[in-house]
Amino acid sequence: MVINLTKEEYQRLVKLAYLGEWTANAFRDPARTLAPYEDALRTLLAHAQEGGIAELADPETGNPTEELEMDRDIRRLIDEYNDESFWYELLERFAYRDLEKQLGFRAVRDMNPEEREDRLESLKEKYLEEFEKNGIENLRFQR
Repeated sequence: MVINLTKEEYQRLVKLAYLGEWTANAFRDPARTLAPYEDALRTLLAHAQEGGIAELADPETGNPTEELEMDRDIRRLIDEYNDESFWYELLERFAYRDLEKQLGFRAVRDMNPEEREDRLESLKEKYLEEFEKNGIENLRFQR
């Protein structure tokens, strides 16, 4: 297969592959990374020299260079993703916890999915208002 790309398109594809590989492996134990995603990124990086973006790939290892890893756009996208997923997961988990406390695990599990989602949404709204107003300032852990 041959795909013709401009230098800019190729650079964007490499950055997209880097983001995908990062998403797949960033929080995994190094011994348990998902090799197909690493391999796909390395395949793209293997052509960095001829594609005019040699600064993004280490020619000896085929790994991303620090320039790629610290790219401003990539860092911004990762930071935005982390921030949004943090708040999303926090809302989801608190709402689910509260619904299970109210009704019990089995009742929530057996509930009609639409009804469950409606109830979760109303619980999430309560937390969303709090987080928008105060962030994590009022979160406390009990012992």
